[in-house]
Amino acid sequence: MASNEAKTAHVWKNAGCASVSGSVLTIGSDFMDDPFVVIGTGKKYEFGGIVHCTPKNKTAAFDLSKGQKVTVRGTTGGEMMGTLMLEDCEW
Repeated sequence: MASNEAKTAHVWKNAGCASVSGSVLTIGSDFMDDPFVVIGTGKKYEFGGIVHCTPKNKTAAFDLSKGQKVTVRGTTGGEMMGTLMLEDCEW
């Protein structure tokens, strides 16, 4: 993303699926109370995240903790404000 955000987002969206490893930055819920997880590099003072994950099994997010190292797999979606979207995630 750092060197060419447009190219990365295009390749990501067309990939179909992906596996991403990193640290859990956020475990939250959207306006419909559906959980989501934000994965980042784990670097100090990191703003935002690399990947926004929507879990395939909604209760799977309840077992995670901030800072936990994870590898997630899912269906690639678009990009929102510099964060790549990953749907139907499993870890």
